[in-house]
Amino acid sequence: MYCSLRIDPIDEKNTTGYNYHRKALPQAETPITLNVPWSEFKQAKDGDGNIWGVEKSIDYVVKQSASIQVFFGGDAGQTADFNIMQLGAYGNCQ
Repeated sequence: MYCSLRIDPIDEKNTTGYNYHRKALPQAETPITLNVPWSEFKQAKDGDGNIWGVEKSIDYVVKQSASIQVFFGGDAGQTADFNIMQLGAYGNCQ
């Protein structure tokens, strides 16, 4: 099971071809604080290392964003603990 932050652009079909910029969040036994700059959000790559969909810079996508979503995924029956205490502007979470 995994959790990530995902930038959702206004027109995701034409902006990224549905290949969202994401940042994986770690599972942790104890609380941790992450300050994540936009530069750590990446688009997925195919098996050959190429970005699929429409490749766009993070600067462009942030300016076109509608929301930032917390995205959970995994196989049926999988479980994991994520303890998200706060989301905020870079450098302001403690």
